[in-house]
Amino acid sequence: MKTFSYLILCCIGATFYSCKSERHQVVVPEEVIRQYQGFVDLNRYEEAKKLSTPAEQARLDAEAKLMAMESLDSTVFHTTFLKINCRETGEEAMCQCVVEDEYGEYEMEFRLVKSDGVWLVDVPVEESEEGDPSSAPLGRMELLPNKL
Repeated sequence: MKTFSYLILCCIGATFYSCKSERHQVVVPEEVIRQYQGFVDLNRYEEAKKLSTPAEQARLDAEAKLMAMESLDSTVFHTTFLKINCRETGEEAMCQCVVEDEYGEYEMEFRLVKSDGVWLVDVPVEESEEGDPSSAPLGRMELLPNKL
């Protein structure tokens, strides 16, 4: 009987721990960005929203509505991160990235904020200052010159 009680307590503890840590197990900005962009690439906006601030969630909702009007095969991407350089300052991180997808090589900037010890993707600074986050594109991108 003691063993059975101990086993039940272990199961309850494991369940509690997994529920508590289910929201996000990612602790570094670089990994949050990779997961977030992977979800966005596949139009899995609800999952990307779990890695986002409320302002970014609003932007993702708007992006999802736009993508729903397009044919599915034209909205799925595969982004490869060639370089990620994050600078953390307290509860905020700015990440400069070089990425490559079907359209070429780009520079992207991600802004993350820490909420309850968890890094979340937020709207970039200049877009959050403009007001309406739903009108802003995902990330800030710049096409890099083609290297021949």
